[in-house]
Amino acid sequence: MNSTLEQTTTDFSKHLRKTYNWFSSVFVKKLQEACLEFFGLDLDFKLFSISENSNVLFKGDRYFVTRIKYNKNLDVTIRLSQVAVNKLLDETLGKGEAPFVIEDLSELEAKIITSFNDFLYSGIKKVLVTEDKIDKSELPKSLCHMVFYIDFQGIDFGKLVITIPTNILLPQEVAPANEEFSLKDFKNSKTELKIKVGASKLSLGEVKGIQPDDILLLEDSDIYTMTICNGAEELKFKLNPDPSIILNTGNEGEDMTENTVSAANMWDSIQVDINAEFEKVKISLGELKQISEGLVVDIGSIYDNRIDLKVENKIVARGELVIINDRYGVRVDEVIHEPEEEQDIPLQSQESVHVAQPVKEQINEQEFEDDDFNYDDFDENNEI
Repeated sequence: MNSTLEQTTTDFSKHLRKTYNWFSSVFVKKLQEACLEFFGLDLDFKLFSISENSNVLFKGDRYFVTRIKYNKNLDVTIRLSQVAVNKLLDETLGKGEAPFVIEDLSELEAKIITSFNDFLYSGIKKVLVTEDKIDKSELPKSLCHMVFYIDFQGIDFGKLVITIPTNILLPQEVAPANEEFSLKDFKNSKTELKIKVGASKLSLGEVKGIQPDDILLLEDSDIYTMTICNGAEELKFKLNPDPSIILNTGNEGEDMTENTVSAANMWDSIQVDINAEFEKVKISLGELKQISEGLVVDIGSIYDNRIDLKVENKIVARGELVIINDRYGVRVDEVIHEPEEEQDIPLQSQESVHVAQPVKEQINEQEFEDDDFNYDDFDENNEI
């Protein structure tokens, strides 16, 4: 790279910081319009970062990649994350029993996502430099990577990454509408945390016998308190329980430990702790501040999230939260079966590139946060 090109690249890097508001306003609007027209979905795009270098924010994930020719030497690349692909295909084809996986997409599914990426490009192309003003023999000087987070009615819709050669960008400096900064501006911003509801003791036999429609009473719970978890830190907080989830029916919610377990089967009579916690939920920073101050909070939105039932931090079942008298319970609607084989090989992050034919590109490694529950973990040779 010669000194002139180095100076140009450095100048553009500085220019990116000054033109963030232009990127945010122009590209977000074009993407929203394209999504509404193509899928009929009013998705919310948030520009999280702009950089010239390959951004760590879009590494460690799997992407469906479409490369589109701007001219002979310049390409625009559009990446949709695994979560985004799955959510969009759910909306288009209906939610199936298993999620859509990028590496295993059918020809029809791949064609839908490719067409969508092409449609996104047709929308953003209107803000790029026109081809008649670009030397067709010119190579890309550098690349501009834009990382967008996608949201739909409070649901995480994954990430979108757009990579554009800087040759065809003419960003403008746009001053923010409000230069004043206040912490109050963040009170409605969302953060993702774990919330523990309660726990109970069951025998291994009872855990193995959990079925859909069973109701597990959480003996160690209180409808007026829960525990919020942020890494290793835990904090109990007070809340107003949601009356809409109260059960008033007959014997529903009786302690599952009343189920008969053969005394002769010592293996199945071993007692284990089963814990109930929400799948990661989003709460506002304003609510989190109230929790930190010890105030009673009304966080009714979390009740719409599903509950994981875990033994040894491994999921055995999922369901919905209910209230039984003065304690919480879980109405089970999904039982997580043991995998046929345990594999210690971490999942490899890949990009499936779709230009003419799909090609897989390895990016880097990623591991599952929660493993499926396996009764082999309670091996007779292990200490209990």
